[in-house]
Amino acid sequence: MPAVTRRQYAGAAVATTITGALGAGGTSVTLTATTGWPSTAGVTFFVVLSPGTSLEEKCLATISGSTLTLTRGQDGTTAQSHPAGASIYPVFSRQDADDANRFLSALTTRGDLLTMGSGPDPARIAIGAANTVLTSNSTDASWATIVNANVNASAAIALSKLASSTSSQLAAIISDETGTGSLVFGTGPTITPAEGTVGAAHNGAGYMGMPQVVVSSGGRTIAATDAGKHVYVTTTNSQAIAIPANATVALPVGTTIVIVVANGITGTTVTITSDTLRLANSSSTGTRSIAGNGMGTLLKIGSTEWIISGNGVT
Repeated sequence: MPAVTRRQYAGAAVATTITGALGAGGTSVTLTATTGWPSTAGVTFFVVLSPGTSLEEKCLATISGSTLTLTRGQDGTTAQSHPAGASIYPVFSRQDADDANRFLSALTTRGDLLTMGSGPDPARIAIGAANTVLTSNSTDASWATIVNANVNASAAIALSKLASSTSSQLAAIISDETGTGSLVFGTGPTITPAEGTVGAAHNGAGYMGMPQVVVSSGGRTIAATDAGKHVYVTTTNSQAIAIPANATVALPVGTTIVIVVANGITGTTVTITSDTLRLANSSSTGTRSIAGNGMGTLLKIGSTEWIISGNGVT
C-alpha cells in the first residue's frame, strides 16, 4: 500500500462545462471538451465545479474519454446540485499539498533518508554514525557497524580496508593453502615461527646457500648469527673454534654449522666448554680436530649436546 495515492496533473487543461445537470448525489458527468485534460484512465485528479459561486465544489475524478467519475465533496467542500453548463476544470488541491508536506516534514536533519514506515506513512532514517552501513532486515532499514554479516560473500574487498586479522582468520580465508596455488609476498616477509613448531633453528636450512664466516686468526667462539652458515678457517695454523655453553649462548636445538679448513692449514680444533660434543659414529666426546681441506658439520641435538661429523674430523 503506498504512503500516498499517485494523482495525475495537466498544466494546460482548458476550462470547460458539463453537458447535463449533476444532482447532489450524482457521480458522473460528461465534459463539453477535454483539450489539455489529464487522460490516463483510472488515475485520479481533482476538479472544481461551479468555481466562484455559492455552489463551488471540489471532487476527486477519474476520466474515461469525456466522462468523469466523481467522488463528491472533497477538500472541505460539500456536494451540491450543478446545472447543465456549469463550469469545471482540474485544480491543485489542499490534499495534494498536504501529501507533499508529509514527505518534506519527515526530514529534519542534513543527511536524513526518507523511507516508508508502518501505517503506511513517510518516515525518517537519521544519518548514521561514521563508518556504519545501511542494512535491511527485509522489512525496515537501519544503520549498523560493518561486520562480516554485512558483507556480500561475492564482493571483492582489499585486505587493507579491513581491520587487522589474526593468523587463524587469515588461514580461514585462504582456500588453497594445501593445494597447488601460491600465496605470494611481494617483498619477502620476516616470518618468526613459534618455538617447538618449526623452531627458531629454521635458518639452519633456510638459506639458499651457506653464507661464509671467515676466521683468519685468533679463532672464533660460535655466535647465534653463525647458525646455517659455514665457518672458513684460513691463513693461520692452530686456531680454535669454540662452542659456547648453552647457558651463555642458547642456540636452539637443530642449529647447524659447517666448519671448513683451508688447504695447508693445520692444528684447527673444535672445542666445547661445559656442554658435550660427540664424534659421529663413535663414543668419543670432547675437543675434535679438523685437518686441512677437512670439513666438519656441527649439529645441536640437545640443549647441551652437539654432534660433529665429516671428512678430516678426528
